[in-house]
Amino acid sequence: MRYVFDPETRSLVEAAIFYANQPRPERSDFATPMISGDYEGYDCPVTGKWVEGRAAHRENLKRTGCRLLEKGESRDAEKRRRESLNAAIDRTLEQE
Repeated sequence: MRYVFDPETRSLVEAAIFYANQPRPERSDFATPMISGDYEGYDCPVTGKWVEGRAAHRENLKRTGCRLLEKGESRDAEKRRRESLNAAIDRTLEQE
């Protein structure tokens, strides 16, 4: 059995009892591991091949030269697509 000195009572107390009675901080200073599930399988929009799992996803991104969207990119994608289309139309009209 392990004992701890309790400064409040100035005596030795069983460690389990001492720590059970201590107030717990809002957040622990100890780092905890983050556990993430594996990615669900999907058809790659570039190659059409089935990609299943986190490692296969990373490899597929490298192989196709793609990357993940940053925050806000999907929200602005339609605007950028329209601007690109309008710029292409303008270039075509200038050539004529």
